[in-house]
Amino acid sequence: MQIDGPHSAARWQALQAELALTRASLATAMAQIDAQHDDVPAKGDALTGMRAEIASLTADNARLTSTAETEHDANEAKSGFLAAASHDLRQPLQAMASLQALLAQSARDKGSRILIDKLDISLNAIATLLDTLLDKGRIEDGTASIDIQPVSLDALFARLAEMHHLTAEAGGSNLVFAPTQALVASDPLLLQQMLSNLIGNALHYAPEGKVLVGVRPRGDSAIIEIWDNGIGIAPEDAEAIFEAYAQVDPDDGHAGHGLGLSIVRSLGLLLGHAVSLRSVPGSGSVFSVEVPLAPPEAEAAPLAPPQAQPAGRGVIVHVIDDDPAVLESLEALITAAGHLVQCHGSAEAFVRDWSPARAACLLVDAGLPGQDGLSLLRSLKEQGIMPPTIIITGKGDVATAAAAMRLGTLDFIEKPTPPAELLAAIANALAIDGTRRSAARVRGSARRAIEALTPREREVLDEVLRGHPSKNIGFDLGISQRTVENHRASMMRKTGCKSLPALVRLAIAAELDTDTLAN
Repeated sequence: MQIDGPHSAARWQALQAELALTRASLATAMAQIDAQHDDVPAKGDALTGMRAEIASLTADNARLTSTAETEHDANEAKSGFLAAASHDLRQPLQAMASLQALLAQSARDKGSRILIDKLDISLNAIATLLDTLLDKGRIEDGTASIDIQPVSLDALFARLAEMHHLTAEAGGSNLVFAPTQALVASDPLLLQQMLSNLIGNALHYAPEGKVLVGVRPRGDSAIIEIWDNGIGIAPEDAEAIFEAYAQVDPDDGHAGHGLGLSIVRSLGLLLGHAVSLRSVPGSGSVFSVEVPLAPPEAEAAPLAPPQAQPAGRGVIVHVIDDDPAVLESLEALITAAGHLVQCHGSAEAFVRDWSPARAACLLVDAGLPGQDGLSLLRSLKEQGIMPPTIIITGKGDVATAAAAMRLGTLDFIEKPTPPAELLAAIANALAIDGTRRSAARVRGSARRAIEALTPREREVLDEVLRGHPSKNIGFDLGISQRTVENHRASMMRKTGCKSLPALVRLAIAAELDTDTLAN
């Protein structure tokens, strides 16, 4: 049974509600039988009717239970497919990103640098499209992590202008961002994705026109508006365009995937940012996103990725990956950053070639054939040999992150990783090796954070650590998916965790139930 699309969550909640009503009707019928138990002979006909009704209700109950279980299984199967697709598609993108960074280092003339910049933008566009497809599943499953922090809209607009200027130039559109001093409270990456989708949509439907992005205050909120003078949207289509794969007129020459606005709506619900539309056919549209303002004393976090720092001298970075193109590109990138590098095509090759006596840092692909990356680390740990390690993977799920962090890895990053972030992770792993805080201090802090959670939030935490998506958690706990997402957001805020791997690290430090984390 297929459960993709915008109606899956509503369908899930409707099934639960219908099942609850059926059970209530069954209980009422049984109560009526108990009340009439002493006068059965006089009420034989009524009792026969009640028995028939109970049989019907029991059949309905079984049918609804079977349907709910089928959708539950289908949802987990979809999550597995998305994880596999993520790994296979991110491998070549990682190699391309590394090679592009090396080209950028060697380019000397202006023409080459321009071409490399355009290549970088194209690679980012491919990665964004992949993320769009995969994030759709993550949002629906409730596995998209949220990190609310102060965000400078002016800095975010500058990044969006850089991302979309080539698209605007190619279409002959005039893309303008109005300057603003607004500081809002949101997840910078998810808000960027919302606005990027809306800007891309405006440029798509307003070629050779004008797209204006600006902000206006409204009480304690900032209203971010994207104006265009494109084809506009009819009132009867104003809601349909937010549905997945929906296109108002697929034959009008504006081909697309029909996912952008659906993801905007889903992310808006996830973040609590209201999304609205005003439009006049033939005269353009205005999409609005309402975001709460950050506290006056807040300072915006930098949007730029961290820069790599010099590594420890004499330390070999061992890169272990089964993809030759990834190995070659990473070796060139890491060597250019001043590190000593050795590459290995498998875990077995690494064990055969390396010397434990030599200082080392490991960059390990989790999805290796044969002995996988986690099995390798488990074996090293059992031998009492655990160099600073970074897991790099195309399958960034909670279960893999939990297993990696339990083994003592210092970082867990997804492919394709921007070269600057990858080099920063390597430098950081080398810098902090041997300087971790005492276990008692970490454990005490983690336990205090866990103790601040409500009983319901603890239940949700246990289910999240088992890798269950929000839909399934809601079904198991008898609450709505939206309620689960609210508990998740509150849980992340109270614990101060900015990502699911960070939450897993916190749970491990607090020494929560070992079986929960092992699963």
